[in-house]
Amino acid sequence: MYSKLSPKQTEILMIINNCLSVNGYPPSIREICAKTGLKSTSSVHAHICTLERLGFIEKRGLKKRTLTTSYLPKHLYVPILGKIVDCDYILSVKNITGYYPVRDEFSPNKELFILKMTDDSMINNGILINDYILIQKQNIAKNGDIVAAFVDNKLTVKIFFNDKKNVRLQPSNNSYQPIIRNNIDVIGKAIGVFRTL
Repeated sequence: MYSKLSPKQTEILMIINNCLSVNGYPPSIREICAKTGLKSTSSVHAHICTLERLGFIEKRGLKKRTLTTSYLPKHLYVPILGKIVDCDYILSVKNITGYYPVRDEFSPNKELFILKMTDDSMINNGILINDYILIQKQNIAKNGDIVAAFVDNKLTVKIFFNDKKNVRLQPSNNSYQPIIRNNIDVIGKAIGVFRTL
């Protein structure tokens, strides 16, 4: 379906669709600029005109914020994070490698992202290598939560424990050592796992 679109046009379509699903109205041109990293509103306008010409979106009326997607799937398109380049804002476009369709019942009013599991450290919790883990962005966690955390400039997924002296990120596979620190930056809590065969 998206083969006619450039990566930037696909990204803009996902942004419009997500905003419609979550808020009930489309994003402004400036909001699209901010989310895509495009500096020029005219560039966004050009991409929107292409999406409209190809039948992916429609403009209803002459007022602002009248865009709608032509197919409105019951999905949110959640960003997949790769190598973290921009540590200041985890959902920066610089950190996003693609988008994954997720049913919109998964907390559509929350900030979500996807991490791809790169090892088998959480295999006893049913998280396998190459699984897509749905993360709800938050910086707090309770003991026993499966979290995404930033450790030594890398993202890791482990079980969170805080004994008030140290924070421990515990793998569920005994072949891996726990990560113990005085302080750990939790960036989100795992709320789902997706697997492709």
